[in-house]
Amino acid sequence: MVQELSYKDVRGTLAGMEFTCDSSADLMPLTEIIGQDRALRALQFGLKIESKGFNVFISGMPGTGRRTAIISYLEEVARGRPIPDDWCYVYNFRDPNKPNALRLNAGSGSVFKKDMELFVTEMQRALSVAFESEEYSRRRGETLKAIEAERDEVTKQVNALAGNSGFLLQRSPIGLMLIPIQNGRPINEQEFAELPPQLQAQIQERRETLQGELLGPLKQFRNIEGKMANAIKDLNRSVATFAQEPISSVLKDKFSLSTEVVEYIEHVEEDILDNLQTILQGDAPQQPQLPFQMPGARKDPRERYIVNLIVDNSELKGAPVIMELNPTYSRLFGAIEKEAQFGALVTNYTMIKAGSAHSANGGYLLVPVEGLFANPLIYETLKRAISNEELEIEESPARFGFMLTGTLSPEPIPFNTKVIIVGDPQVYQILFAMDREFKEL
Repeated sequence: MVQELSYKDVRGTLAGMEFTCDSSADLMPLTEIIGQDRALRALQFGLKIESKGFNVFISGMPGTGRRTAIISYLEEVARGRPIPDDWCYVYNFRDPNKPNALRLNAGSGSVFKKDMELFVTEMQRALSVAFESEEYSRRRGETLKAIEAERDEVTKQVNALAGNSGFLLQRSPIGLMLIPIQNGRPINEQEFAELPPQLQAQIQERRETLQGELLGPLKQFRNIEGKMANAIKDLNRSVATFAQEPISSVLKDKFSLSTEVVEYIEHVEEDILDNLQTILQGDAPQQPQLPFQMPGARKDPRERYIVNLIVDNSELKGAPVIMELNPTYSRLFGAIEKEAQFGALVTNYTMIKAGSAHSANGGYLLVPVEGLFANPLIYETLKRAISNEELEIEESPARFGFMLTGTLSPEPIPFNTKVIIVGDPQVYQILFAMDREFKEL
């Protein structure tokens, strides 16, 4: 017999049990892995060992919550681990095609990037003030005065030799020219051609004789001009060094614990001295680029002082836990981007982009095993990174062994990451049986 029941009739009760919450919404989610004691002990063992070759493969059937469980567990473990260092790429003044990698304490990378921007701004302002000062004008005048007197003496000697031989010595864009003098005035080429052949021959003979006599004085004249240029260059370097030293010393003191950073700042100082004229022009309007000039032929040297911060751990509270669900080559290992300029693809160290392996450096990297074989290079590159304990960022053609021109080879970064691969048990058995290197990782 069918009988209608009320909710009171079907409501169950748990006699003798007390709950401290009104509903399950008040409960904290579990961070433990339930019912997998043996697997948990193996995982803990693998995570605790810092030695090379103790990475982790987590096997289990899809839909069992293995990925969610391991992420929650790793995040709990990572909170007690130290925060890894920041990494940035900077210009290599010795070999521009091989950008240098700089390691800084966690959170110091963004500080260094901003400090370098401020350094360039303050340095340019200090140089402008120094070279526009009356003191610089006075020292420049004193430096040139003695040399100009020596140059004027040689100039008089050269002009006297030319005048006595019936010529006028005149400067031109292609050098010094000997202009014949007739009837007390210099003549041009057309007037020279209208002279009688005999007179032309006499003038040409005197010209050749005079050219031999002027070799010594003209060499002396060029030496004096070189001496003058070197004196001005030395003065400019001295003034610039004095102007930028207070600014750079503060920066070097701030990052004195890193010899690599201090060395980089010193290279920047030297590069500034070598490019004073361009830097002093500042933001002056640029002349339009000529059609036959190659892209990037006239680069602002200040662009070399940009810091490319690729790993910023300033927001971390412990070691990073990165799960890469779409492990393409560039997403995992980074890339060197390019941009089109005048029909050509160009790049520089500021276009280096980090991958998830860089972000996970010093922590934990989770990768689904099926994603590692979408591209034949991904699995091999990951094995090489683990084996060599370093991360290299390469351009796409270089990965296949093709030679490239005008490309970058960034300095490799040390790789200290616990790699955790998640996959089916069958895949693990195949890799263990078929790949001799797999069991060593």
